[in-house]
Amino acid sequence: VKELKGRLSFQPAGTEGRTVSLEAYELYLKGRENANKRLPEPLNQAIQDFKNVIALDPNFPQAYSGLADSYMFSYIYGGQDRDTVMREARQDIDRALSLSPNSAEALTSAAMYELMFDDSVDASKAINFASRAIEANPNYSVAYHRLGQAYAKQSNYKAGLEAFEKARELDPLSASILNNVARLHRLLGDWKSAKATSLDNMRWNPNQPAGYIAVAVIDFDQGNFASSHSLAKDAQALNPEDPTPNLLLQESYLKAKMFAEAQAVNVNEAVYGGSNINAKTVSHIEAGDIQKARELIAQIEDDNVENTDDSQRAAYLYMMIRDLEKALELYDRILDIRDYESKDADIDNILLLAHASATLKRMNHPKTEVYRQKLKDYFEGQSPQDFERQNELWAGASFMASGDTPEEAYPWIDRMLDLGQADVLLSEIAFDNLRGSEAFKLRENRMNENRDRLRKDLETQRANPKKTWLPFN
Repeated sequence: VKELKGRLSFQPAGTEGRTVSLEAYELYLKGRENANKRLPEPLNQAIQDFKNVIALDPNFPQAYSGLADSYMFSYIYGGQDRDTVMREARQDIDRALSLSPNSAEALTSAAMYELMFDDSVDASKAINFASRAIEANPNYSVAYHRLGQAYAKQSNYKAGLEAFEKARELDPLSASILNNVARLHRLLGDWKSAKATSLDNMRWNPNQPAGYIAVAVIDFDQGNFASSHSLAKDAQALNPEDPTPNLLLQESYLKAKMFAEAQAVNVNEAVYGGSNINAKTVSHIEAGDIQKARELIAQIEDDNVENTDDSQRAAYLYMMIRDLEKALELYDRILDIRDYESKDADIDNILLLAHASATLKRMNHPKTEVYRQKLKDYFEGQSPQDFERQNELWAGASFMASGDTPEEAYPWIDRMLDLGQADVLLSEIAFDNLRGSEAFKLRENRMNENRDRLRKDLETQRANPKKTWLPFN
């Protein structure tokens, strides 16, 4: 136990930045304990704890780091205002670093700030801060955690997993570390390890939503939407302010064409951009009200002009209503900003590249073959049976359907259908060359059958909720 407690210590190994006040240090540890719960009420308490620590010792740098972390967590898990959090966290990090430039905690907080508020995929600043934190204290698990997140942001998943595993070695029960270990296993295609780690997380941290969310995401990716819906409700009950369970619920309802239910779910758009408008837009597209859909897509685009994730959402929706000039304009911008021309396709960008290349091909864009070659390289030598994740299968189907022999998309569509997928993907432009054929109509019928089963399952859950679940809107 003594050995483990030493490895999990919040205090840096050296003497720099220590407080001489035992009261301040004990209150600091209490603040860290509250902050690590990642729940709204404990986070509010953590903020107050760290302010009290600073009142006792204004020159204790780790207190400012803890305060900054608590503000940033409150943005993710507590729905706090982004601008306020950015301002408060920035000044606390700067104060911590001015007091102790080599504080592992302060450097790790700086890495977290870069990861959260720098929308680029570069992450080099975060890697630098996290690496300096590890040099300052090689036994500080959070520093390895942030390093792993930075590598993952660069799509360097193997390096990210290595860093996360080191963090887990130092802090084996951390819900957030286990969650990221599972996420990287999933992105590397190791579904068995991802699920096992996530189930461990649920068992070891039953009062935190991270494990439930991780299993829900895996089930969602693999077409087990009813299970994902139930787990998302479990997670929502543990933290109503966490936006990810609500996003999963919303996406499940959209797949089942339960549009009123999807629109009733409120996702924190400070974290997930135009998701609420997206739910309304899809319902208008399905109803044939293209003008209203167009107005909403423009709102997503205008409200989030600097956010490439929302530009991607808007581009896809423009593609769905066949406004290919607008879709091309946005896809061109996204591909340029993210510098995808110089990068290989990977599990994170594969669906974007499939949608973008289908649009570029339809519009005779000169770089069409550049991006189609990246997709070809990704799927080379593999069959649909080699994949389980819906985005990869979806991308494969779209890529094949927009090629010279669109019938090659059928095995990819069939694999998705066999896994229980229910989606609007068959409405995409990539499948226009197949639309109307008897073979395609058979797949459309199977997709509708999957959707009907999903709707029935979700309606049953809503009619028979668990006692712990929050009421449905």
